[in-house]
Amino acid sequence: LHLTRESPAPCPVSPDPNVMQPSAVSHFACECLGVALLGFALVGTAETQGPLAAQAVGLGLAAITYVVEPASGAHLNPAVSLGHFICHHLHESSETSPADDATQERTRALVAVVAQILGGLAGAAGAWFAYGDSAASMLAAAADAIAPSDLSTSPAKLVALFVGAFLLVFVHLHTTVGQAGTGFFGLAIGFALVASLVVFSSPLNPAVALGLCLVRGLTGSGSFAETVDVLNLGLACAVPLLAAGLATLTVSPSDSPLTTLGAKLRVEAIGVGALVLALCASSAAHGIQSADGMSESFG
Repeated sequence: LHLTRESPAPCPVSPDPNVMQPSAVSHFACECLGVALLGFALVGTAETQGPLAAQAVGLGLAAITYVVEPASGAHLNPAVSLGHFICHHLHESSETSPADDATQERTRALVAVVAQILGGLAGAAGAWFAYGDSAASMLAAAADAIAPSDLSTSPAKLVALFVGAFLLVFVHLHTTVGQAGTGFFGLAIGFALVASLVVFSSPLNPAVALGLCLVRGLTGSGSFAETVDVLNLGLACAVPLLAAGLATLTVSPSDSPLTTLGAKLRVEAIGVGALVLALCASSAAHGIQSADGMSESFG
């Protein structure tokens, strides 16, 4: 008796034509609602000190991921959507992916990003209405965390933002594509967000950054130009997208991280290297913050 085990499907996994695929409306609604809930949670925990706030948001993302994944893939982040889009086009040949499928993939990616941006706006607006008098300070705290005022002048924070976004997209790609079928993918993605909130103090989400900063600018006491720093907001959106592009290069087109020793070693090396970079970047960022605090204390 010979027992054989089928090798995992290559990346990315094409949709089964015999299975009914989710509609564009359900895809749009799930991405929009998921990002809105994430943005609302971030505002609600913006002034909470300690890791409990990060755990609440990260586990909330894990729950949302399990709920919306069958309909939308649970990207919930433009950087993640970009990573999946690039991964699909890098690893699908013209023979296996006809023009109609490529057009459909572009449409799905565009629908996801638009839904995420609208969800970020809806979550920030909902928090502003829900929290009343405290909304202004909570929005300011959340916006400052995701797009700090000194981001453009702090190389350490830029590197930390890049490494954190790389880790988030790396985890998402390898748990939903590279190892499709893994039941703990939602928890892995949620804990990746917990790590980014604790280590980098940022959710690394361009859609949430746009929503928080725009709503803060529209509802703040000062003018929009004074409240919203366009340069730092642009960096908070662009850097995660660049990191997503790099993360796609870690997913193999011909094998899964579970099929060959070389693939396992490659992913292990990338993961350990990213962790070392994350530690160095977070240490540098916290060092700058400590130095700033000492300079203010000693005048």
